[in-house]
Amino acid sequence: MWASNSSGRGYAMGHFLSTLRGRRDFPLRQGHDAPRWYLLRTKHRQERILAKELSAQGVNCFAPTTRKTVTYGSTKVCVEQPLCPDQAYLLATERHLAIARASNRVINYHPVEPTELLQTLKLIEAAEGTSGLLAMLRDSLADVVGRPAVPVP
Repeated sequence: MWASNSSGRGYAMGHFLSTLRGRRDFPLRQGHDAPRWYLLRTKHRQERILAKELSAQGVNCFAPTTRKTVTYGSTKVCVEQPLCPDQAYLLATERHLAIARASNRVINYHPVEPTELLQTLKLIEAAEGTSGLLAMLRDSLADVVGRPAVPVP
């Protein structure tokens, strides 16, 4: 199991979230040289390794995970499992995207719209039982787009 922060959000996700919280307009800003969200499809069970490697290179990448208690025979063990198997999320400019694409762990990629990202964040928060992250990004989306916040059912 990879080392993770105390919140159980997966490798390097704590640093990634602190980046988001520190700069409200950063994750969803639009423009020519602005970073954009991408979904990276990875080889089987390679999402956390990819996130670790890209984060070490200074690229904002995370693979959302959750902790679950699993029983092996009579032993209960807490394991970290991916919320989105074989997927990692990347916040990058074209230069950083080229670095990610050069990895042999990446099979495919495509840009992610903010509404798709919000759906994924709903999954993360449902698994963790938290609500602050989704509210923060929903407000950030409203600031960037200039219209009322996206309703989240």
